[in-house]
Amino acid sequence: SNIAPFLRDIFIEFSHILTETLVGSYGQELLPNGLHALKPTASVVELVMLLCSQEWHNSLQKHAGLAFIELVNEGRWLSHASKDHVVKVANEADFILNRMRADDIRNASEFE
Repeated sequence: SNIAPFLRDIFIEFSHILTETLVGSYGQELLPNGLHALKPTASVVELVMLLCSQEWHNSLQKHAGLAFIELVNEGRWLSHASKDHVVKVANEADFILNRMRADDIRNASEFE
C-alpha cells in the first residue's frame, strides 16, 4: 500500500496549522513543496527523502521534538513488550512440547 496519498490527505486536512508550524530555517513554508512531492504516484523512497531532508528534519525536530521523542520511547516500550511476550509464548510452547515428548516416550514404553 502507498502511504503517500494518506499523508497527503493529512497534510491537506491540517494545512492551516502545518503551514504555520513547518517552516524552514529561512522562514520559507515547507508544506507546499511537500504536497507537490507527495503526488499520488510518489514512492516510499521519495516520501522518506522528503521527511529526512535537512529543512524538514530541522523543522520537525524543532516543533515536534517532544512528540517524536515520546513516539520513539513508546516504540521502544512496545518493542520490549513484544519481545517479552514472544519469549514467554516460546517458553510455554517449549514446555508443552517437552511434556508431549515425555508422554510419547512413556506411551511407547508402555506399548512395548
